[in-house]
Amino acid sequence: MAILMKNRLFDHREMMLALAGLLLVIFTGPLFLSYGVHNDYSTLTYPHNRCCLQYPETEHLFRIGRPIGGVLLNAHLLPFTSIQSFAWGRFGSFLVLAATILISAQIFVRYIGVPPTHALLANTLLFLLPSASLFVIWLTNFVPGTLNIALATVSYFLVARSYEGGMRRSAVAGYCLLFLTFFIYPPSAYWFLIFTSAKVVFSKDADWARRRGEVAGELATCIALSVGYFVVTKLTAPVLTRWAFGHYLNEHGTYDFVVAGNLGSRVQVLKQYFALASSVWFPEFVSHSVLLVASLAALFVACSLEKTDMDQVRFRRSSWQRIGLMVGVALLSSGPVVASAGGFVAFRTVCVTGGIVALLWVGAIIQLSGARSSTTVGALFLIGLLAIAGAVAAIRLNAAAFNASFEFQYISQKLAADRKSV
Repeated sequence: MAILMKNRLFDHREMMLALAGLLLVIFTGPLFLSYGVHNDYSTLTYPHNRCCLQYPETEHLFRIGRPIGGVLLNAHLLPFTSIQSFAWGRFGSFLVLAATILISAQIFVRYIGVPPTHALLANTLLFLLPSASLFVIWLTNFVPGTLNIALATVSYFLVARSYEGGMRRSAVAGYCLLFLTFFIYPPSAYWFLIFTSAKVVFSKDADWARRRGEVAGELATCIALSVGYFVVTKLTAPVLTRWAFGHYLNEHGTYDFVVAGNLGSRVQVLKQYFALASSVWFPEFVSHSVLLVASLAALFVACSLEKTDMDQVRFRRSSWQRIGLMVGVALLSSGPVVASAGGFVAFRTVCVTGGIVALLWVGAIIQLSGARSSTTVGALFLIGLLAIAGAVAAIRLNAAAFNASFEFQYISQKLAADRKSV
């Protein structure tokens, strides 16, 4: 927090308080209602006084290369011994999400050069995506979702510090932390690439020669870490599982940890993946095809236009390089789903790619509004988008929370005679 206070970001306290209030309104239902989502109820089926491999899915997580995620999940679930206590877990996830928004905005301002107002609005929009909000309302997805995104954000912060000169240890620490996040949940570990994408979109042409090398280095390191993760998991998963649980049964089927033998057969998965990622904040309200076209337009605008020092907008010389890099970053972020034999498409698996697409929307708005001399115009457009996205998220989250709470109450009443069943 002291690091954050050193920058202009905290000169905008009124906006930060307003955004915090908006987030509280949006998440009202999940924070105050009693319910569980999907496998949240599994937290009540094992002895909580024994740490830390008792959660029913832990062995499965070890087998598919997520042992750190399995241990952290058990530790996180220790306090939650009743359904009513789940709301406290969701509140903790909400606080981590809010802190991550601040750290992310700080990275945008200090290391990418985005104005503080734009940085706060942009990162709030990123964390209103269905994937990010799902991680908050789903108790057992805090570790693979909200927490892992926060760790990936901190890892980029450490790497970005090394660009200030001579702090090689900071970069090593950042990439080591990023490597560990793969063992929690690979799809969300790539949140690191959100900042790489922001660097591509918002860097001025005058700075591009230097920034291009940084982007290339980040991409190359992420690819190397991905390969390293796959190799290490293949070698260690059987050993760790046998050590922790006394046996190892190799899974064959949906959750087998292996690269697809024929990537051509994954084309349909790729289509589904990018269709869902391009739905950004509005999957239930606008056609996927319309949103996909809008996202492609945003890709072109965000990477091609730039506001000059003379308050004019011109085409960047590096437009095609940037577009190519953005496509490459998006493809890399899709790797855990598209290249794996058992990958499936869902909001939580497209969280990073969806964030990259949302960032393109934000970049396009800022670049188009750059035709005006003041950054206020871009902020107003972003506030308009935030109002719409916030309303959509509030409807989605509070409806889901109310339905889940009503379902819990209904089942509790029906089975009131047998408390063990409840």
